[in-house]
Amino acid sequence: MTYRHCQPRTRSVTPLARLTNRLGFVLIWCLRQAFSWGLRVPGALAIIGVLMRLSIRDRVETIAYLHYGTPWSVIGLLALAAALISWLQARWNRRNGSGAPGVLRLASRWGFTGLALLAALAWWFSDFERGQTAANVDGEGGPVMRVVLWNAEGNLRWPGLLEALHDADPDILLVVESGRISLVRDRLKQVLGENCQTWSPGGQMLVTSRESMSPDPGSQREGGWWNYDHLNRFVGFTTRFEGRPVRILGVDVYSRPLNKRSIAAGHAARMGREDDVPTIVLGDFNTPADSVWFEAMREDFDHAFELAGDGYSPTWPEPVPLLQIDHVWLERGAFEVVQVQQIDTGVSDHRMLVVDVQFVEHLNP
Repeated sequence: MTYRHCQPRTRSVTPLARLTNRLGFVLIWCLRQAFSWGLRVPGALAIIGVLMRLSIRDRVETIAYLHYGTPWSVIGLLALAAALISWLQARWNRRNGSGAPGVLRLASRWGFTGLALLAALAWWFSDFERGQTAANVDGEGGPVMRVVLWNAEGNLRWPGLLEALHDADPDILLVVESGRISLVRDRLKQVLGENCQTWSPGGQMLVTSRESMSPDPGSQREGGWWNYDHLNRFVGFTTRFEGRPVRILGVDVYSRPLNKRSIAAGHAARMGREDDVPTIVLGDFNTPADSVWFEAMREDFDHAFELAGDGYSPTWPEPVPLLQIDHVWLERGAFEVVQVQQIDTGVSDHRMLVVDVQFVEHLNP
């Protein structure tokens, strides 16, 4: 005799329960893939960034953007992300009874944690200057010339930009990506003073000086500026400050993957040493200061922020700058730096550079 209660009971699975089970399996698989790729991608980028920064840097221009895009701050964030994902993955495995972690998992967990700490230290020492003002320069030993560099993103007509320029009170000004200034030329004179001389040769660059300006002969070609190629533009002129001639070379290097920074930086270095007039080279190079292509520039010029800057050096992109791509280079032996300021204006994605300098001959008559 067989009783009904002794027969095995089968529980029917509803379509909803079957769908829920399948979704659960899919969710677990997606989480595992997220942990896996979330560890691999930032971890691989962090390792590639470190290897390039410690070896070739941007010497191979076809892959230079891997170097530009992974400063120490970004390497630290990538390594931190990989470390956090590795720790979360380990916790997930313990909860789901996956056993003890292997040697490789332990190594990646602690390795990325250590790399994040080392990258943070490297970022602190590489991107922060300590205000090493030049010796015997106090701002009272002679006239101080104020040089201002700013990338205005083509929005020079904005009242906020003009107000920021007024507050900077420059003796010499270079505005990169100035846009058309025909509508604001009169307002510029109101902001910078009626005696201010304004010149906009083209190429989205504007220069002003409190003294008269004479464009360099080579700067009269190609519509008023040196158009070395379709990606790199330069403008040069000579002006005076307190009766002393000074030569200004403005630079605008386009941020295109195929643009060769070696050509732009080398050309700027050659033009900067064309004559005996004290020269300042400044502009938006779209190239970090630690680029190998600035070695030619460093032979005869000093980086203003490295001489007397104080604080965080990156200039782009606002409001969280990561790269120092706007530079002011001073001919060695001709100038002493009083101070350098990098100002967050809130109206451009570039910080404004304000550099106060004195001529060496004024300091040592």
